[in-house]
Amino acid sequence: MTRDYYTEAYDIVRCLEQDDLNSEAAALVNAIESGSTGTEILMALRWELQRIDESNLALSSHTRRRILDLGSAIAVALDG
Repeated sequence: MTRDYYTEAYDIVRCLEQDDLNSEAAALVNAIESGSTGTEILMALRWELQRIDESNLALSSHTRRRILDLGSAIAVALDG
């Protein structure tokens, strides 16, 4: 079964919006919509997810877990 990184990212967008972190949600959407290749999109998503995680925002534990999980999976896909 193939992992759908984009769907997972959009799910995180909804979580961020529920946490009232709309600019972070918009950054993820922009990473997906402005990329021209799959690799470029994944690289942008990895960067944005890492930035959001390291920013010490008031994320719910569910949202933080999803961010870390997707970021790790993307890192493996890009580096492996």
